Amino acid sequence: MVDTIGSKCKDYAPFVLRLGLGVVFISWGIQQLTQLSSSPPLWSAAEAGLKVLCGLMVLIGWLTRWAAAGLATLMIIYVVQGSQLHALIHREDQWAFAYLTMCVAVFFTGGGKCSVDLREKHKEGT
Repeated sequence: MVDTIGSKCKDYAPFVLRLGLGVVFISWGIQQLTQLSSSPPLWSAAEAGLKVLCGLMVLIGWLTRWAAAGLATLMIIYVVQGSQLHALIHREDQWAFAYLTMCVAVFFTGGGKCSVDLREKHKEGT
């Protein structure tokens, strides 16, 4: 029974991943933007903007692989910063690794169903 339901819905897995990643990164980026000081470091402002922009792109499925690659790059930085890969060892910091794996999955699967990428692909006839 579970296999039957799962096999019918497997085409929507990229959409579910996109939904989760998009919402998390958009909210995370907006929160970071609201906490910036009047003269924030350039990296902090760029990072927050990248989270919001790529989060929106992943959410709607537009240039999905590029956006997922951008977010994965941020997560790689989070995972490897600090000593001894802190994000892999300490449970409270493992969210960065989880988001990294989700970004990689979206990069490999693409936008999937309900994405702008898929609609553009159908318009082109390929």
